[in-house]
Amino acid sequence: YYHHDRGVALNKQFIWLDIFSANQPLLTSQDVGVPDAVRRNREQLLTDGLHRAIEAFDDRLVYFNSWADPLPLQRAWCVWEIFGAVKCGRPMDLLFKPGERERFMESLVNDEDDITLAVINIKLENAQCFVKEDKEMIDSAVMRGLEGGYHALDVRITGLLNQWLLDFAYSALADSTANGLALAEIKLAVGGFLSKHGDLNGALEQLEDALRIQEQEYGTRERLEVATTLHEIGLVMRSKGELDEAMKHFAAVLRIEESEYGTKRHGDVAVTLHEIARTMHMKGDHDGALRVFKDVLRIEKKLFGSCQPLSVAATLNNIVHILIVKDELREATKRSLEALSILQEVLGV
Repeated sequence: YYHHDRGVALNKQFIWLDIFSANQPLLTSQDVGVPDAVRRNREQLLTDGLHRAIEAFDDRLVYFNSWADPLPLQRAWCVWEIFGAVKCGRPMDLLFKPGERERFMESLVNDEDDITLAVINIKLENAQCFVKEDKEMIDSAVMRGLEGGYHALDVRITGLLNQWLLDFAYSALADSTANGLALAEIKLAVGGFLSKHGDLNGALEQLEDALRIQEQEYGTRERLEVATTLHEIGLVMRSKGELDEAMKHFAAVLRIEESEYGTKRHGDVAVTLHEIARTMHMKGDHDGALRVFKDVLRIEKKLFGSCQPLSVAATLNNIVHILIVKDELREATKRSLEALSILQEVLGV
């Protein structure tokens, strides 16, 4: 698939598979009777020799059996090969098992937290191998041979994975046979994902498409489903620096939520007010932002009572930032201590 997509004929390519061409169990074997010179040559082939080969190849492909929990990132000798490519400054591409794009889209629509966890959990330093001395050699080489050590490897692989997930999202959308509200749901999910990964123009295009479909299907904007889309558009507008447009969308969301929930102060209302306050703060309206943040705090304390989650501490911190700008340091200190108390209780420190 890789070469076919690039218009390259496989019958003109040589494929080098590490499992056959650099058999790690054989090259690290401690079999009795193997001469020391042969053993040293084998070790040299697996270390320096393997990296020289990786540098010489036209393409370097890392096969992921799963986008969410790829086995190669759990094996230290696979990490050794990735390290070789990064060390010599050569590009890599990822290949995924068939069906992974569909699995990714299912998570994107139903539980985007899975995607966030998959990316933030990339820690190549945690990869293991059977021989303790091999792991120690690999760890030492990565930390000595690459500026940033394992962190630099994590950044490289995370960047590759993010790019492929973005490509997954676009290609899945292009191939989708969904229509109506089902298509709007996919476009909403893709738009939110693109926004989080910095493709603001692409995100806005998908979100506005979703909004048009919802308005056509529902015949109105006055629905909570539409409010979700308006909220995402507001976030994109704010990220683009279009603060007035962001405020307009957040205000529309607030009207829908207040119409739906009546006089009851709901958690969704608190979230929307929080975004309005942040946007006001960015516009320089510190007094207005402080007033709205305090409204958010009252709602959260009423909703959660004495069992105050981290979101309350976050709201308090936002209030503190504004109080510092306003030079109201005594009140800022008081609110900071209140936030610290919540953090200590929730985190058990």
